[in-house]
Amino acid sequence: ASQDMQGSVAAVDTIWFGTQDGVDKFSKGVDKGDTIYLWDVTSIDAVKINTATAGQETVVLGSSTLNITDAGQKALDGGLTFKISTGAS
Repeated sequence: ASQDMQGSVAAVDTIWFGTQDGVDKFSKGVDKGDTIYLWDVTSIDAVKINTATAGQETVVLGSSTLNITDAGQKALDGGLTFKISTGAS
């Protein structure tokens, strides 16, 4: 089942997401100060980002997906940070 996460708009949010986390959605309040921590990913090569749908980006980790809506591409272009378990971003 899908799990929805909502950002706080006024604060910096850290979202934890992994390869076994299913289908999740991060919406409302996604901004450039936020971090998506891919907690069980050790190589950036494992991460695929699909930007085909306007206003929605999908991070694909194996069979798990994280849909980023609301700010979408604007957040990605503006500095939304992705970190993997090695500390690389």
